[in-house]
Amino acid sequence: MLKGFLWYALNNDKHDYMQMSYLLAKSIKTHCKINSVCVITNTDKVPASLRKIADHVRIMKQDDSEHEEWKLGNEYKSLALTPYTHTIKLEADMLATTNIDFWWHFLCQHNMVFSHDCYDYKGKRINNGHYRKLWEYNNLPNIYSGLTYFRKSKEAQKFFEICKFIYKNWEYVKENILIRCHDKNATTDMVFSLACKIADPLQNRKIDYDWFKFVHNKDHINDIPDARDSMRYLNPIFHAGDVWLGNYRQHRMVHYHNKKYKEMFNE
Repeated sequence: MLKGFLWYALNNDKHDYMQMSYLLAKSIKTHCKINSVCVITNTDKVPASLRKIADHVRIMKQDDSEHEEWKLGNEYKSLALTPYTHTIKLEADMLATTNIDFWWHFLCQHNMVFSHDCYDYKGKRINNGHYRKLWEYNNLPNIYSGLTYFRKSKEAQKFFEICKFIYKNWEYVKENILIRCHDKNATTDMVFSLACKIADPLQNRKIDYDWFKFVHNKDHINDIPDARDSMRYLNPIFHAGDVWLGNYRQHRMVHYHNKKYKEMFNE
């Protein structure tokens, strides 16, 4: 149980994160030899297909986002819930597209590694823009929490304790610490970015591996006008574990974001 992947599957009225979790686990098992996965959920009603493919299914004793549609308030528990010494935290609506076993050789030398920036489907690195104004206003590291490595360590423990404080005191944080923040609920990207800034103000411990980033399938990241249907524009293809977006074979983790994609990926 030394190394493995972890993510949360907390269903709401709109989206089935259990199904997405099955697809993500299947993609990891298809491409990687180091492929142990742990799914965190808030119910014992876990589909048999997911229980069969997942190495661990852990049920939280308390769901801190019980009354929220977008259930993000539990991710500070990742260190306490992981069964692994070395963990890569993902998000349920992602897919592995290639073997990433070599990652562990580099990641295991550190206590924490974050994904700074992301990529579009054409392979261009995106480091700011439409979705990150709040980060620019507050001079925060451009962290995407959907790809985070941590080792059981004092550094990781301190980081997640800061995350817990931010989640639990969000009203105070957005009014007294952040500038021009009007978000009703704390997003994991913002919490991780702010916690990283607090724990390492000068970013002296920043580790920026180019390969440790995912393709983010959001319209403005992919330069798709609002008037277009992104699925028709990119014409996603999923075949034998390969993912194609806009006729580009994807070689990174893909955060497909648009939950309609899961029906296409569910072979």
